Amino acid sequence: MRGTKPEIRWKAEAAFFLSAVFFVAVAAVIVFRRLPIEGTSLGLDWKTIWDGIGRGDVVYGPQSDQIGGMYTPPWGILILFPLSLLPFRDSWALISLFTILTLIFLVPRRDNGRLDGVGILLLACSFPALRTLADGNLEAFVLAGSALLLRGMERRSPLLAAAGFMLATVKFQVIWLAIIFLPWKLWQRFNWGEIVTFVGSAVFMVAISMLLWGRDWLLSLFGGAIPWEQGMVELAAGMGRGGVIDITLRSTLQRIDFPPVLITCVWLILVGAVIYVSVRKQRLMMMSLFPGFAFLLTSSILLAPYVSGDSFLCIYALAILPLIRENRTIGVILLLAVNLLFFVPRSLLFSYQSTYLTFLSLIVWFFLVVQIMRKEAEPLEAPAATDRERGV
Repeated sequence: MRGTKPEIRWKAEAAFFLSAVFFVAVAAVIVFRRLPIEGTSLGLDWKTIWDGIGRGDVVYGPQSDQIGGMYTPPWGILILFPLSLLPFRDSWALISLFTILTLIFLVPRRDNGRLDGVGILLLACSFPALRTLADGNLEAFVLAGSALLLRGMERRSPLLAAAGFMLATVKFQVIWLAIIFLPWKLWQRFNWGEIVTFVGSAVFMVAISMLLWGRDWLLSLFGGAIPWEQGMVELAAGMGRGGVIDITLRSTLQRIDFPPVLITCVWLILVGAVIYVSVRKQRLMMMSLFPGFAFLLTSSILLAPYVSGDSFLCIYALAILPLIRENRTIGVILLLAVNLLFFVPRSLLFSYQSTYLTFLSLIVWFFLVVQIMRKEAEPLEAPAATDRERGV
């Protein structure tokens, strides 16, 4: 039986898109095979992860011939394992292509349904995007996973939401506050059957991967000692916490020699503000990427034990660019402030980039709070689960 015209058109567009992605992927692999990266730091982050996965022979933490080490959670290993089977340059090319495609899809379409070319350029050619591409980091998984997680909850599709959750938590430190908030939103959106499907899917993936690599991962996170085995140790002790690339609030204040008492006070004030805004405007949290989810993500980065500067791309994509639509003046100023880093000498960039990005994150956080406090929650397209559906 022949399909309707819309169905035929959709299938044709899907076939064209997949064909285009295939040919672009082949072209990207050819280009990356010829890049002169010997003796440079290009692709270092992905090289570290690629070596750490080792085609199944997983090694966590620092390795003697590399700066830093792999700390990707075990379920992230399951997701990235197929790429580890490819040569380094080929897998780096595909990671980069996935990053670019994710950034393109994150830019909202124009009112007429067409792609926003200017928005795509402002995102894909920005300093944070190019830095992430050059390093070969995994911020695209956080962005794509976050979008899928919210879309799955909007459509009441637990499997789609679970897939998004697994992708987004490949760098769990970037969205840990959203993870804390997630059970409440699942209760609001899903009925019992949908909750069981979501939790069951996620727990299965996490359990299998933790059985395989969980102990080694925990040892790497806690600097070689698991808390319940050897007493309390510092989270992220093995991840270079407080180093020059760390953009968390506590680490940045330590780098500029803030007194420890003041650091603790500032950190606690921010925690209190996050709790207040989240409770006061809880309906907006995780309803859409902007401003609620962007607020939780930015807060997560500022308050986490450790986050590298590459993750500022998530703030840029989910907070700064959407802010231009709400307040063009503030949004453009923040956009220019971020991309000013293109013109900073490399010596200064290495020493002060993370500190600069931390204070930019604080400014963005403030304007997100303003947007949230002014905004009233709007109903989602799909109705929330009722008590009757949950059997209450």
